[in-house]
Amino acid sequence: MSASDYGAILNWSSDGITLRGERLLDLVKTAYGEGRDIRVIGGPSWIGKARFDIQAKAPPGLRPEEMFEPIRALLAERFGLKLHIESRTDSVLELVLARADGRLGPNLKPAAGCENPRPSAANTSRCSTSISPTGLILRSAPVSFFVMNLAIMNLSLLVVDRTGLTGEYDITLDFRVGPIDPNNDQGPSFFTAIKEQLGLELRSAKAPVNVYVIDAASEPTEN
Repeated sequence: MSASDYGAILNWSSDGITLRGERLLDLVKTAYGEGRDIRVIGGPSWIGKARFDIQAKAPPGLRPEEMFEPIRALLAERFGLKLHIESRTDSVLELVLARADGRLGPNLKPAAGCENPRPSAANTSRCSTSISPTGLILRSAPVSFFVMNLAIMNLSLLVVDRTGLTGEYDITLDFRVGPIDPNNDQGPSFFTAIKEQLGLELRSAKAPVNVYVIDAASEPTEN
């Protein structure tokens, strides 16, 4: 279990992944999303409430997309997770370019590269990633990786990438949570921050999606 009840914090580097205050619901989205946001339903009520701290080592040079299979194995072993996939047409949020001319915001820039990249045979080094409920910093990451991590913001709908952006980017997003307090400048709302800082926009749409249905899960005992 985790004492980080205020929300989830994820830190990723080429050495491994550290998660603080992560819910099983979010872990399933990370493990099975593979760079996409996904809808997860079913399972006991605690999967969206109880929070856990997890540390996992990774071989040097492991790519972010190669972390998914080890996390799936961990979920099966530690949580007894079993699920199946169903296809449905559902409401989604499409991530699109906000400007007709395609100009991006000041906090979404082509990747500058890592200051101290780890060498690897496949040239797959990545910079560190920091994500919290009020913002994120991604370095040398594709937009698909950003979309995957939008799930931590507890959006009510799936997010589908329609930007057409390829390659890797440096992305910084800062926003406030909750209602505006005129006596406390907490920064812009989530949707405003997406538009002003990244030059992107979230729009409602309908689309066919895969729904991941949890058949079984049990709370793990302490290591």
